[in-house]
Amino acid sequence: MNDALAKHRFGSGCHFLLVGSDDAASQGGPAEHRALQHASVAAVGDAYMLLRSVGVPRHRITTVVQLRDHLNVLERGASGEFRSANGLAPASYAAEYATVKGRCQCLLDEGGAHWDGRYVNASQVLAVLAGDGPSGRVVPHDGSCVNFAIYAKRGMHPLHGHLVGDACNQWFIHFPYPSEDPGTYDSIESSCLSMESANYYLHTAQIQRLLGQLFHVRSERPVVGLLNCHGARGNLAFMKEETAMQCTPLFLVASCWADSSLANELWKAWFAALVQCLNPGEASGKTLQMLQDEAENIFLETHRDELLHNIIALARPADIWALDFFVPGLHAGAVDPWYRDLERAVPQGQPDIDRLQELQRAYETGTAFRLVKGGGSHAAIKAGGAWAQLVESGRCIVWAGSHEAGELFFGDVPESLPYPVRLEAWQGPKSGSTVDLTSVAASATGQVVGLDIFCGEGSGVRDWPLDQVLGLICRSGSTSYAAVSAFKQDGDE
Repeated sequence: MNDALAKHRFGSGCHFLLVGSDDAASQGGPAEHRALQHASVAAVGDAYMLLRSVGVPRHRITTVVQLRDHLNVLERGASGEFRSANGLAPASYAAEYATVKGRCQCLLDEGGAHWDGRYVNASQVLAVLAGDGPSGRVVPHDGSCVNFAIYAKRGMHPLHGHLVGDACNQWFIHFPYPSEDPGTYDSIESSCLSMESANYYLHTAQIQRLLGQLFHVRSERPVVGLLNCHGARGNLAFMKEETAMQCTPLFLVASCWADSSLANELWKAWFAALVQCLNPGEASGKTLQMLQDEAENIFLETHRDELLHNIIALARPADIWALDFFVPGLHAGAVDPWYRDLERAVPQGQPDIDRLQELQRAYETGTAFRLVKGGGSHAAIKAGGAWAQLVESGRCIVWAGSHEAGELFFGDVPESLPYPVRLEAWQGPKSGSTVDLTSVAASATGQVVGLDIFCGEGSGVRDWPLDQVLGLICRSGSTSYAAVSAFKQDGDE
């Protein structure tokens, strides 16, 4: 989509801020001692390319990332300059240079990052978000929405005089360079400022104060944020305690992982979902909550097995779980009916609530498992997907499910009686108690996705129309989904 057409679609709508950071130890010291891989540069390049591919004009995107800074280091390493200092082969630098340059080519072709090198610091990010700086390089005051995303490492420091707990910790985002404006730390507790390299951090208190300032200036403008950070545990407890924020049009998403690969996958999923909504006509009828749900669906597509195992860790079918089921041609216990049934109730992405409810009903009413007396006839056993022998009574329990992929299905088993099975918790303080499968699945999903959400519920922003939030004023033109598909399939950095 060309910029002239994009101007008609996006007008003076949403402004996007992409921030990619790393810690000073990895990317802020002497070039020869910097890490080969940067935590976020290539990911910012991916996101920028996606936004441009659906027509977001460059002047509606601001980038803060060590793009040329990092590429210069890699180029020097590829020349062999650092071989004696760190022992890394020039070929390793050359390969990383090619990867990063390829993923950031769109951003490089259009002038590179707006803020690079020593400007990748906490005070500069705050200034850009506040709109303080040269026009065209900061978030403008006239936009209808602010949509920012930060990809970085996270640390944590307990607040002075507080007990241990998420709300009593001050977590912060690492930056490779020190802040150049000491005034941005006026709101930080002294115990945090006493930390070594404190001016290399963007603290939660600073984020909170800036958001408050943005809404003080323009209370009606929605702000959508992704804090895609990994390292120390962190959540949005610091926002949830601030009652003044409850009525603001703020929708903030934060990752809670230590694993950098999960953060990378969330970044991909978030922008894949976002650009799908930015395609002509796609935002119509959708809300911010739907955007979050779609990002979770995309993320869960690659973590379905983990989700299934988390559900199994929280719930099991009483009595049935300990039985070895037989299938002709396979050894005893080769088939787990519970796992097979869950596969059909969680086909992809988010668990299917209707299927989960249907599955629980089938277990509890004796539709999923049938009791065949006296060992059962061959026809009865053959009708089921698997069978288990109850040695003490000589009877059989037949699973009425199917080995075939597809819809949740339980067939007829002749000469059988219903065998109700209760779903129960099998570990923890509620061990043995009956569970609701949809609630279990929701809890398991939260464990896999690992997100914390803050929404100004008093403003109703969660249910605001997405095209209104994003400032889409025209849906003419078309674009390809090729970039989106490629992004979702791209390998990790």
